Amino acid sequence: MGNRKLLTGVAVMVTVGVLAGCGSTRPSAATTGQRTTTTGRQTTTTPTVAAQSPCTHSGEIRAGVLDAFRMGAIDFSSAKDGVGLTSGAFPCSHPASGGGFDVTFHRVPEQLAMTQDGGSTWTLLGRPVPVALSSGNDYGESRLVVSGDTYWVVAGKGSAFVSTDRGESWTAAPLPQPVMALESRDGYLWALSCPATRPGSCQPVVSRRSVAGPATDRWSQIALPRLKAAPLPQFALRPGGGAVLSVPVPGSELSKLFVLGSNSSRWRVFADPRWRGRPCLLAQLATSRSDIWVLCLGGAAAGSSAKALLVSTDGGSSWQVRSSVADLSKPQPSTAIPRMEPNGLIATTDLKLWMGLQNGFATSGDGGRHWSYARNVNPQGEPLIFDVVSPTQVYALAPGAGLWRTTDGTTWTAIGRLNTG
Repeated sequence: MGNRKLLTGVAVMVTVGVLAGCGSTRPSAATTGQRTTTTGRQTTTTPTVAAQSPCTHSGEIRAGVLDAFRMGAIDFSSAKDGVGLTSGAFPCSHPASGGGFDVTFHRVPEQLAMTQDGGSTWTLLGRPVPVALSSGNDYGESRLVVSGDTYWVVAGKGSAFVSTDRGESWTAAPLPQPVMALESRDGYLWALSCPATRPGSCQPVVSRRSVAGPATDRWSQIALPRLKAAPLPQFALRPGGGAVLSVPVPGSELSKLFVLGSNSSRWRVFADPRWRGRPCLLAQLATSRSDIWVLCLGGAAAGSSAKALLVSTDGGSSWQVRSSVADLSKPQPSTAIPRMEPNGLIATTDLKLWMGLQNGFATSGDGGRHWSYARNVNPQGEPLIFDVVSPTQVYALAPGAGLWRTTDGTTWTAIGRLNTG
């Protein structure tokens, strides 16, 4: 998260019309009036914007104030104050002629937004990130890291930018494209890039710099052992300046796990763990204070999947199975690891784990041995993005679906309006 000045009492000027569209239809935004904002002795008149769209409430922009489900990335500094990056595309449902619904995508520029009410509403900030409207990021989710008055984002199809004036201007970050991950921890800002070498394959590049330094400070690449181009890797940070990178081996079911210790510049290389005598088909990667977690997938059927949660307590040298479902045809205990397809995994402590599911959410308080389901959390098939404020206060964002929060580490509530149509 890093240390930063809270965005309180900021007069926000909406400087651009927000474009909207579903499918091939893309009407432009229309100015519908003005609103006046008074901050201290300064009064600012801001145009109100209402996008015209065949979508339902998904296309409504009320005076430059957005609902939480329009965010593509979030970074909270407290229970009330946060910064977001609007999603470049989110789903719109339309009644189909033969019954049911068709889903198309509402497209808007990616732009900073701020909240001072815990994420219920978001106000546009600055100008859009200078990337073209697209069908989304082919290489993962949008990313946002805030440190003081410096904003780092990954938008479009993996383009990285930095702003030091609350999004009024943007400078391209000197990182290989596309950038797949952008994260901060323990004073470091990390980026995982993966320039394509051929369709479906890329060459991983890991870069690091100080979070506190000026935006113009250089990035340092942490050299990886020579690798063949591979499908998209996974990346997670470790406490104290370390990292974990999992890279599939081309043409096989194998992967290699690269583990970087605290304040080290050399990677240790391990084979990915095995499950049921076979290489682990890695679905998710996470880290806690002292452990590395991997979620392995087995066979899948109609939204369910055989899976196992493995943990290493010695930096990747050895692995133990914490929980698994090996046979989908057999009944499982109510506290077993979920059968549903996973779309996110984090560990806030060595015991507290959170798993996003295609249409739900589950948590474990004993290191993954037993699981329970959170009520009223449904990402609607979108990947869950987690923002950890503290071990018990966590936000879960499903871009295009909604935002949820827990303040006690157990009970989850929806924040703002969900995208239900």
